[in-house]
Amino acid sequence: MKKATQIKTYHGIPVPPWKHEVVKKSMTMVFIVTGRIPSKKNELVAVVDRIDAFKYLNTLPATITKKEAVTALFKTFARIKNAVAYEQWEAATVDLFKEQQKVFQSAAQRNGIVFPISKATVSTKFYWKGKYRRDNSNKSEGIHDALVKAGILLDDSDRVIPDTAQGARDYSEEVIQSMAVIYITVPIK
Repeated sequence: MKKATQIKTYHGIPVPPWKHEVVKKSMTMVFIVTGRIPSKKNELVAVVDRIDAFKYLNTLPATITKKEAVTALFKTFARIKNAVAYEQWEAATVDLFKEQQKVFQSAAQRNGIVFPISKATVSTKFYWKGKYRRDNSNKSEGIHDALVKAGILLDDSDRVIPDTAQGARDYSEEVIQSMAVIYITVPIK
């Protein structure tokens, strides 16, 4: 007989019980990145994309009409992109994660785990050097993206990593530089 579930109401909104997934056997892989870990959201820059405008202008004669100039202006647009420093950090971190993945390759294969992983829990522990305020969720987002680009995780959606967590502490007295230790736990069938 199925046990009845109790729906609780908070602030007038009914909330069903959380669906805990029971995992009997799993494998945990540990990845580490050290040094400055940028917040993805805080590393965005606005740029003006003029590529289409220049392509259009190159098809026109040296002297153009007002209408052609206006058309060229409408072919420019603003967009948001990652800063060069973030892109460099991400590329280096992707390479680092690929190297660290090799350590787990044979054990994962023995346990039937195929990369990229299609279901896992990800827990990130930040060991910070210094008492600055940091946005842990945005730093985790960058780490998740690097894990996807490294081919370790299929993607960073709720279907692939339904449970994520992060914790952070000041380790100024214990560590030489800040680091993130990422635990990826994969259920084994």
